[in-house]
This record gives sequence, structure tokens and C-alpha cells, in this order.
Amino acid sequence: MPCYEAGSGYGYSTTHTVEPLRKDLAKMEAYLCAVMKVLEKNEVVMPVMEQIDAKEAGVYPDEIYGWWLQHRRKDAKRKEQEEKR
Repeated sequence: MPCYEAGSGYGYSTTHTVEPLRKDLAKMEAYLCAVMKVLEKNEVVMPVMEQIDAKEAGVYPDEIYGWWLQHRRKDAKRKEQEEKR
């Protein structure tokens, strides 16, 4: 079974409320961001992306990299706004 399968509800029962899931999502996003920053700093993002087993993970490297590019833009915008304060 892939780590992620669209529509599966994998890992969560229907008794969960939205707020705990939001917190989980924010935490997972922070984890991925931290790892991607290290990969980028060491200039190994693409070699690592090439090793991802999409069948096992249930997501494709281009999806992950696309998320990263979008996340970096949002993060830069957030930091810019914080500096204006």
C-alpha cells in the first residue's frame, strides 16, 4: 500500500475533528520543509527526487518538487510581510 492514496482516508477515522488534522498537516509540512531546505542547501534535491519510488510513496517527484517551489514562494512572501511589521 502506498504511503498516500487519494481518497483512502488512510490513517484517520471519521471520529477525528478537523483541527487535529490541521495541526498534523502543519507539522508534516514543517517536516518536509526542513528536509527540503537541507537537500537544497547541499544541492541534492534533484538526485534525491530521482530516487523516489512513486509506486511505493503514492506521490510523484514532480508533485513534491512542485509543492516545494510553491512553499518557498509562500514562505518568502510571509517573511517579507513579517519584515514590514
